[in-house]
Amino acid sequence: ARAGRLAGSADDAFALGDRAELTWNGAPVARLAAGRSALSPAIELLGGAGLAGDRAARLRARLRGWLDGHLEAGLAPLHFLARADFAGAARGLAFQLAEALGSLPRRPLRRLLADVRAEDGRELRRLGVRFGFEAVYLPALVKPRAARLRALLWSVHNRLPPRPAPAPGLCSVAAESAEDAAFYAACGYPVVGGRAIRIDVLDRLAAALHRAARGGPFAPTGAMMSPAGLTAAETPAVLGALGYRPAADGGGRYVRRRPPGPRRRAPGRGDAASPFAALRELELRR
Repeated sequence: ARAGRLAGSADDAFALGDRAELTWNGAPVARLAAGRSALSPAIELLGGAGLAGDRAARLRARLRGWLDGHLEAGLAPLHFLARADFAGAARGLAFQLAEALGSLPRRPLRRLLADVRAEDGRELRRLGVRFGFEAVYLPALVKPRAARLRALLWSVHNRLPPRPAPAPGLCSVAAESAEDAAFYAACGYPVVGGRAIRIDVLDRLAAALHRAARGGPFAPTGAMMSPAGLTAAETPAVLGALGYRPAADGGGRYVRRRPPGPRRRAPGRGDAASPFAALRELELRR
């Protein structure tokens, strides 16, 4: 009888708790388990040993329908990407972004980005993808609701106890292990120099450092570093991880580790043909 009432309940009777449990009118009835991907967790019924056949199937179908709608609403940009009519490199990029729950380090993507067609690059940007200095990501997915879902789904998929994403408003936290690094990256907080920094804040920091370094040795200012919540003691490690080293003359100034120059590309990948070459130039001018 309870199973019948649950299957007929409206959506507002259900919720997803912080311990990956699905509740019905406040009572846990199922939990999430690792599925075929982080975005598609399995559902395990709780206390349902007495249910079998059609009743169990109907119950799972109702919970699945609610969960799919809940995840699509909370992580909408990923679902927009999945439904977009991409081919080739853009399709591969959209797939990788979905698998990574919305953010990827930019460096390993260089060849893939060079192969994305101009029209697909424009469509990706229209769908909310940002091509930052350090990452390719969906800014909408760093908001608290989305970050919470990303943390929960990553933990479930990796068969680890659920843990919370960084608190809303917190722009960086210490990361002490490889597991920390993977978890925070999945939440939209890439680890740089031992600090997990919110990806949009990291993007702005990398852009500010790039502009400052164009004029030669520079001293990092509070305006650059404070949005990331970095102390003076944490700054050198983060700058080092971003490609900067102390200037030879000392004085607390830094220079780019490698002098800027033309980027090497694989044969057949013309620089001018890449939509991201033009986008990068616009970002640098800003």
